[in-house]
Amino acid sequence: KKLRVLDISANRVSWRPSLFKGQLETLKLLHLEELKVWPNPFAEHFKEYQYLTVSDLPTLQLLDGFKIDRELRHNLRQEADRLAGRVDYTVFDIRVEDRVRSSAPPPASANALAEGGEVPTLQALAAALSRALDSPDDTMKQIFEYEQLVYNVWSAPFWDRLML
Repeated sequence: KKLRVLDISANRVSWRPSLFKGQLETLKLLHLEELKVWPNPFAEHFKEYQYLTVSDLPTLQLLDGFKIDRELRHNLRQEADRLAGRVDYTVFDIRVEDRVRSSAPPPASANALAEGGEVPTLQALAAALSRALDSPDDTMKQIFEYEQLVYNVWSAPFWDRLML
């Protein structure tokens, strides 16, 4: 028996793109048929992983639930062969850092904080949940913002939490 499916989704995996090529070499030895990576910070900010994964793992049939047909694999393989040796993955490290910075949630505004500290009001918590539901494309960003707000509640002194 061999491992056919590997699901590392929703585990906060955060590989640097320049190190991902080595991860692919390890995954290639497994002869996987299905790999689930999304959602993870790595996959969210380095969408190019899909191209690299499909072109480097010849036995892969499904990536993140999407079927990989022969034509897609052939086209990606041709492109990979054309670019072989000319891709500097450290450039992706820089691009990912820029993407992370540009997608970071803004700091909570002063009017959304409860009196006496940085404890968000219930209204601010409800607004953060609404934004997550209203913006499915930015769900991970909104969840991160909500986690930060909730963390502020639980890390605040007891008396500040009572003001909610």
